[in-house]
Amino acid sequence: MDFYMLNNFGTSNEQKPRKPIDKEKLIKIISITSVVLIILVIVVLYINNIKFREFFDKYIFRKEVYENNLDTILLQEEDTNYSYAFDKTIAVLSKNKLKLYNSSGKEEHSLGVEINTPIFGANGKYLAIAESKGHKVYLVADNNIIWQKDIEGDITKVEVNKNGYVAIVVSNTSYKSEIIVYDLNGNELFNRYLALDYAIDVSISEDNKYLSIAKANFTGTLIQSSIEIFLIETKNSEFNYQAESNKLIVNIEYQEKNKLVCMYDDSIHIIENNNDTEFMKYDSKNTLFMGINLDSCVAQVDKISSGLFNSNSSVKFTNISTNVSSSYELGGVPKTMYSYKDIVAVNLGTEVTFVKTSGWLSKRYKSSREVQNIILTNNIAGIVYKNKIEIVKL
Repeated sequence: MDFYMLNNFGTSNEQKPRKPIDKEKLIKIISITSVVLIILVIVVLYINNIKFREFFDKYIFRKEVYENNLDTILLQEEDTNYSYAFDKTIAVLSKNKLKLYNSSGKEEHSLGVEINTPIFGANGKYLAIAESKGHKVYLVADNNIIWQKDIEGDITKVEVNKNGYVAIVVSNTSYKSEIIVYDLNGNELFNRYLALDYAIDVSISEDNKYLSIAKANFTGTLIQSSIEIFLIETKNSEFNYQAESNKLIVNIEYQEKNKLVCMYDDSIHIIENNNDTEFMKYDSKNTLFMGINLDSCVAQVDKISSGLFNSNSSVKFTNISTNVSSSYELGGVPKTMYSYKDIVAVNLGTEVTFVKTSGWLSKRYKSSREVQNIILTNNIAGIVYKNKIEIVKL
C-alpha cells in the first residue's frame, strides 16, 4: 500500500511537456498591436497638434485644392450671370435661361425662365427663383420647373423648406408686407397681410405645419421687432413674441425638431414649444459674422488678437440642443462667411476655408486672386469669378 501511494504521488508531480511557441501567431499579435498603437498616436497628434494636422490635411487627406486644378464652368464675361447652388447642382441664370450643371461642371439641362434679376432660395433638391421686385416665381427640382406663378406686388424674398413648400414676401401692395405660402404642387395654402410691420424674414417648419414671420415696425422712435408663428392649415396665430425695444431681428431659421433659431443684432434666441429663450449673446466688436442656416447649431466667426499688429480669427459652432461647442482656427481675418446645413465657408481673400460643424476642416481652396463670391451646399461649392465658376467637391 505504501508503495502504491508513493507511486501515485510521484505520478501526480510529473511535468507535462511545454507546447512550442507559435512564432507566426506571436508575430501577428505584435504586428496588430503595433499598428493599433501607431494609429492611436497619429489620431492623438492629429487632434492636438496643429502643424501635424495641417501636414496630414494637405499631403495625406488632400484637403487643399487650388485654382485652375478643378472642374470648371466657363461663363461669358460680356453677359450678366447669376449663379446659385442646390443639392449637387449649380444653376447659372443669364438671358432668361437657367442652365443646370452637375458637380463635374457638365451642363445637364436648360430651362426657360422669365427672370432678369433673381432672388434665390434653396433647400435640398428644391430651388425657388423669383424676380427681384418683380412678379414671377418658379419652383425647380429634378431638372424641371414644377410650377410657376405671377404674383401681384413686388417680390422681396423667397424661401423654400426641404419638402418644397415655398413662402414669398411681397411689398408695394396696400399693406407694408404680404406673405404667401404654396405647397409642392403650387396650391396656395396661406396668405397674411401686415398693415404696420415689414416682414424681415420667413421660415417654414420641416413638417410643413408652421410658418414663422420675423417682423419689424419702424414707425416709432424705436424699432420694435417681433416674431409670429402661424399654423398653416388653420391660418391661426399660435405664438407672438415681442422683442425688447430697439432690438432688430435679422434672420430666422427652422432647425432640428421644429426649433426656430432667431438671430438679432446682438443675440440668438430659440423658440421651442411656444417658449422663447435667449441662447447666446454676442459682441459685434469681436464677432465678425453669425450664421444660423445650419442643421442643429449656430456658427460665429470671432476676431482673435494675436499680437500688436497681427490679428486672427476662429469659427465656433455651438449645438442648439446640447450647448456643446467646437471651433476651428482660421489663420486670418475673413471678408465674408457662408453657411449651409453642416458646413461653413469662410472667405479669407485669396483663400476659402470650408469647415464642418463638427469643427473639422472639409476643404481649403487657394487662389492667386481675390475670391468675390461663393455658392454653397452640403455637397459642393462654387468659387465664382466673372469668367468662370470653379467647383469644389465637399
